[in-house]
Amino acid sequence: MNISRKLSLKLLAAFTVCAISSMPCNAEPAATVPVKFPVHEVVVPQALSVSIYSHTLPGAAKLPAWSYVTSGLAKFEQPELILTVVRQDKESEADFSRDPLDFFGSALELAKRGEPLTVGRSNRFGAQGVSFLATQFTGVITLPSEVFEGVPAPKGALAVVPVTSEELDACDIGGAGRVGAALSRQARFYPFPTWCDRTRASAYTKGEIEVMQMEPVSKAPTASLYGAGVIADGAKLSLSVPKNAQDRLTQLLKDMPKDSMVRLNLSPDPRGNAFLAWGVQSPSAIAATGSDASIMSGSFVEFMPGMPQNQYAQYKDGYIIMLTDEDWTKVQASFQSHTNITFAGSATAELKNFEVVF
Repeated sequence: MNISRKLSLKLLAAFTVCAISSMPCNAEPAATVPVKFPVHEVVVPQALSVSIYSHTLPGAAKLPAWSYVTSGLAKFEQPELILTVVRQDKESEADFSRDPLDFFGSALELAKRGEPLTVGRSNRFGAQGVSFLATQFTGVITLPSEVFEGVPAPKGALAVVPVTSEELDACDIGGAGRVGAALSRQARFYPFPTWCDRTRASAYTKGEIEVMQMEPVSKAPTASLYGAGVIADGAKLSLSVPKNAQDRLTQLLKDMPKDSMVRLNLSPDPRGNAFLAWGVQSPSAIAATGSDASIMSGSFVEFMPGMPQNQYAQYKDGYIIMLTDEDWTKVQASFQSHTNITFAGSATAELKNFEVVF
């Protein structure tokens, strides 16, 4: 989804610069008034307000940050949004940016038009050259929000994470789960950071995106099923479609090819204790602290029907499900009825069984 041109204009809008006072050069500077947090800002009267909290992020670095939390979007069937920005060394607690307020105002306009920001989606800014908070960020992805100490989070709120053009391209190909894994690897934080570090470089290069685009698995018809997940647990491969992703799966079935490859981009599976992060040659594993990485989550599953026998395998940061036409028909019926189903595979393969659970 492209963020509206109205948002682009808002993001580019110049802020009024206060005129220099005419006081004598030897006059005493005005005393700095401490800012009391949380700061409450009205963005659209009677419709949208934002509370700004100053707090510390989890992790070893204990970085100071601001979190902007909306109130009012839920009335327009848009989950409330949280945007967290890391404070830089030379910034005081009072130096929080007002740019997010314009962003949230535009999110409200999108919601009113029936185009809410939904979990696991990427959103590009409409005009070329528009950036947000830092020059490298040309869009956002929306992820499940984290709980930060001292920051009340509305139920079901989504985290807004500014991303680069390469990360947006990676999201188009491999989904928000793939981008989240790259951000996790970059920040060394599990499961993934939902904050904006304005000094960070892109987690992908243009060359890596070109490799990603050329991979055979990227040629299949692809859909986002963020909320569902897949894990390899020993010899068993398991695709879980929880209740919050089942309606989306039902909608996807209407456009899903009946007799060709299908790829579903997924989110990190909470049943796992590690997940795969895409790499040019091979993936890396991102694991929770103290984890043995024995239950590995992937960012996608790709179904390949028309095979003489069932077989399952890992490919880069996801899994390939090779099925006979008969069993592919059974999987589609399982998707339609939300009924659990299990298949055996090759006895000599590392992954010997595949299941779909609802």
